[in-house]
Amino acid sequence: MKNLTIFVAIVFLAGLSIPGHAGDSNERLPFEELVYQEVSEWTSGSLDVEPVGRALYGPCWAVFVDLESHYAYVGGGGCLLILDITDPSNSQLTGSVYTPGLIWGVHVSGDYAYVAEGDHGLRIITVSDPSNPYEEGFYDTGGYARGVFVRVDSRYAYVADTEEGLRIINVS
Repeated sequence: MKNLTIFVAIVFLAGLSIPGHAGDSNERLPFEELVYQEVSEWTSGSLDVEPVGRALYGPCWAVFVDLESHYAYVGGGGCLLILDITDPSNSQLTGSVYTPGLIWGVHVSGDYAYVAEGDHGLRIITVSDPSNPYEEGFYDTGGYARGVFVRVDSRYAYVADTEEGLRIINVS
C-alpha cells in the first residue's frame, strides 16, 4: 500500500476552546491560527487508493457522475462541462454550456442537469444531447443555492439554499 501524506488544516474559530491545550483550560486560540496535523499513512485496511486520471486543470466545485452513460457533469466555475469518462485515464470533453454564476451543485436526472448556482438560483439545462447542452429554464431561489438533488421518478428538485433553508421546487 502506498503511503499518502495528508495535511489536514483545522481552523479554530474565535472563542473555541481546545481541550487539553497547554495552559489555562479556558485559553482561546485566535481566529486566524491554523493547526496542521500530518497523517503519514492511509489506514483503511485493504483499500488501495491510487489516482487514475485527471481532467479540467481549472476550478471544479461540483460533479455528478452517471455510470450508465459514462458521463461526468462538472461545475467548472461558471460553466457546466460534460466529460466522457468511458476511459477514466483519458476523459474527453463532450460539451459545455456557460451559466451566469458559479456552479456549486449538479444533479442529473433524465434529460436534465439541475444546477445549484449560488445567487443565480436553480438552473435547468437540457443534456439529452451531451455535445449540445443548453439552458431550458431557471428559478430564483431567493437565497444562495449550494446543492441540489432530484430523484429520477420525482418532479421535485430539493435545493440547499443557505439561509433560506431547503427549497422544494416543482420541476415537472
